Amino acid sequence: MIFFQAIKIILRCLLLVFVTLLALPYRFFVFTLAKIFRPELELSTGLTRHCSSTESDGSVTPVNIVVVLTVDGRLNVDEFRDLFYTRVLQKRDRQGNLMFGKFYKTITHFLGYPCWTREKNFDLANHIVEFDYHLEGINCFDENRLTTFLTKLMNERWVGGKSYWNITLVPDYNEEVTTLIILKWQHALADGFSMRSVLEALSVHETLPMPWDRKNDSRNVKSLKNNIQLATQMLKNFWKTLRSILLFPYHLASFKAKAASHEVNLWVTDVNARRDEYEISFTKSFPADAIKAAQAKFGVGFQTVLFTAVSAALERALKKYNLPTVNMLLADYSKPVLPHPKGLTNSFYVGHILVPWKVNSTEDRLRKTEPSFQKHRLSTISTVFFYILEMSAILPGKLSWMITYPLFQFVHMVFTSFPYMGEVSLNNVRVSDTVSFFATPFHSADFTAVVTGSLNQIRFGLTLRKNIFSCPPGFIHVICAYIEEELEQLCVSLK
Repeated sequence: MIFFQAIKIILRCLLLVFVTLLALPYRFFVFTLAKIFRPELELSTGLTRHCSSTESDGSVTPVNIVVVLTVDGRLNVDEFRDLFYTRVLQKRDRQGNLMFGKFYKTITHFLGYPCWTREKNFDLANHIVEFDYHLEGINCFDENRLTTFLTKLMNERWVGGKSYWNITLVPDYNEEVTTLIILKWQHALADGFSMRSVLEALSVHETLPMPWDRKNDSRNVKSLKNNIQLATQMLKNFWKTLRSILLFPYHLASFKAKAASHEVNLWVTDVNARRDEYEISFTKSFPADAIKAAQAKFGVGFQTVLFTAVSAALERALKKYNLPTVNMLLADYSKPVLPHPKGLTNSFYVGHILVPWKVNSTEDRLRKTEPSFQKHRLSTISTVFFYILEMSAILPGKLSWMITYPLFQFVHMVFTSFPYMGEVSLNNVRVSDTVSFFATPFHSADFTAVVTGSLNQIRFGLTLRKNIFSCPPGFIHVICAYIEEELEQLCVSLK
């Protein structure tokens, strides 16, 4: 079975290579025409190109990310706009180029390809606003109101011709001297990992670096020994990549064979309903020290502890309402490409994990989940998937998805963890909490869990597609409550 599956994967990869080679002249033709007749256009490339597709009404696909920062103090919206403009929009690299230039841009299409173009009449006031209590007819903004606001925000379509990001400042959160910074952007603009660099730029005052003088840079003076070491390392990396590509069909076929019997939908969806609307929930904050203590006690990874809480909670919620479960849970776990490039990018590895679900205890679940994450860290599948997506981005229209879709693995959920453990402050006002949410592009994964944190604490942000009708109302909040119970029990067991 693995042999025939590997042959199918090889044939699909060869088809991708063949079609990509055929598309190269057309892409070069489009690139040339754009340079001559539309020089303001910049062709979308790589993973960004896959997130730049449009819906039937012409709007960009709402694959959105939302981050909520809690600031212990008041922020004036005009001062924040000035801060954002100075530290983010005008931040430049060594060559003098804008690091976050896509904040000024929107997507248009040219001869079958999505392209970045400058937003007309760009006005920062259209992207950074303050929540108006009077206009909304309320006098208190608490957690319940936040959940409602985030759900509405996540599901809102983007305005045509405007760059795909906005920030809302919510003053006096929970009737305290606290401000929420709610940042939303579309995945074509950036992935969640690269948005950390935006937070770092906001929180640290830096003078803009001067353009890089390549001729006088002392780093260009290298000894012969260093050149030999560099060449040797490049050869090792090349061989490692080539080996990954050659073994990719077998490794992917082996994974698909193990996962085949567990590819069962956990719920029933309405195929006629929109797939881009979500329900949202989030947990309370948990100390990162407790997660690290569990990590040390059981000899597992940090992400393993976090994922175990989610998988246990999901299993409990499904069993509570007599919904189907499987012996093994399939999940997508994304990780950034290292070293991660600066600026706004979509540069990450898509990896899949298969973990035992039905276990006897928390310790048993942790120990049985850890090998799956260890395999993921060493897996070559995610590396080759990265190159496949980069290659397919050359294809016009929806052809890129049509060619690559058969290679993707069915998954029950998406899990991502990128805790931010550093000290973050804005104009000497401390950022005390962070929570994030993600709308998944996977057709099979209706449920997403994202873990982020600040000041040595973490939170889970959960999203669930609204088109699920086999689950009772508020099912996402049940999962959320069970995650909190799982982590609380884990913390108690460590004492």
